[in-house]
Amino acid sequence: MSRSNLRLANFPKLSAGLGRPRDFRLTFLGTSGGGGPTPSRGCTATSLTTFSDQTWLIDCAAGTLRQIRRVQPSIRLKNIKRIFITHLHSDHVMGIIDLLKARLRSDEDPEHQSDQANIHLYGPPGLRQFVRMNLDMTFSELHGRYTVHELRHADDPASTAPLHELRPDEVLGRDIVSGPDNRWRLFDSERDEVFVDAAPLVQRVPCIGYVFSVRRRGPISQLPLPAGNLETSDGVGSEQSIPEWREAPMKIAILGDTSDASAIAPLAMDADAIVHEATNMVSDSERGWQSEEAARDNALSRGHSTARMAGDFARSVNARMLFLNHLNSHVADVSSIRLPTFLDHRRSVDSALGLLRHRHEGAELTDSVKEQAGRGYPGEVVVARDFLTYVFSLNEDRVLVRCMNSD
Repeated sequence: MSRSNLRLANFPKLSAGLGRPRDFRLTFLGTSGGGGPTPSRGCTATSLTTFSDQTWLIDCAAGTLRQIRRVQPSIRLKNIKRIFITHLHSDHVMGIIDLLKARLRSDEDPEHQSDQANIHLYGPPGLRQFVRMNLDMTFSELHGRYTVHELRHADDPASTAPLHELRPDEVLGRDIVSGPDNRWRLFDSERDEVFVDAAPLVQRVPCIGYVFSVRRRGPISQLPLPAGNLETSDGVGSEQSIPEWREAPMKIAILGDTSDASAIAPLAMDADAIVHEATNMVSDSERGWQSEEAARDNALSRGHSTARMAGDFARSVNARMLFLNHLNSHVADVSSIRLPTFLDHRRSVDSALGLLRHRHEGAELTDSVKEQAGRGYPGEVVVARDFLTYVFSLNEDRVLVRCMNSD
């Protein structure tokens, strides 16, 4: 698919001539890095709403439930069917229990009378034990059922949370073993032709990146496909052969924390959007922060990336858009900073000037991060902020893009 097939679209004008589009809706629920939440950013969580109005979460930090409730009805709790965890650092997982309790809170819901899982979680080894232990230690009772699937390699140590030692509200999950290419293939929502692939990322702990794509039946894609077990839309695994699907006409890759995402590059090639962390800051000598070389060295030592590293990866896979996420706490979201007015008598002059300085610095750093990512990357760079929403709409083989809440 050529770069010209991506368009910044004015949908009201386009919809009459193109028919009903099929959308991915990407919403950032938390965009702060590992330093914890800031006044303008929550910790990491992203949502992807599919054609059938299912919402899938990618990471679920503390406070994610509050963020979801702030954007309702754009995201409805009952529509959250899948949670994909990139890794088990606290700023990515501490909202899981609250989310499960809110999602599975009513035993009167007919959906919760089924023996099938109402919500599926995917992630690295240890996720199953994390969920079980936290539910147990907080005396949490769920009125529906959940299941955890761990993405494992053949040489991983045995799980400390055996598959068959289930809680009453837990459905037997799967240990999904990577294929010879070290990747995982998850079949999901086959009815909508939406698939999820995954690959490991370099970090200090086991970490995963996910690629969400639309494929249609036809000549087999030239894209290398990972081997391994498949999962159908009802969550049932099988060892059937991979059906022939042609190369994805729409693709979004959402990566966890990483200093090297090269293992997922074949899956992310020609993505319409890459969501990549940009934790480590580069700034000028006036602020006394690190040079680009020092920031890169520090990022590599900690399993993180700079904005320039994110841009380099996006260029290497010919991505059409790059969203920078997991940002340094100094990169304030200036759109959330309310400037004082003459009618706001509660604020002193000093605090008003402080807000103005904070907003100015936040704008400068946001521009700096964006410029660093774009030095070697020719596509569009977006510095993500909480509640930022983009819609990717597929019509035939054209992917149309609009921002739902631009400043």
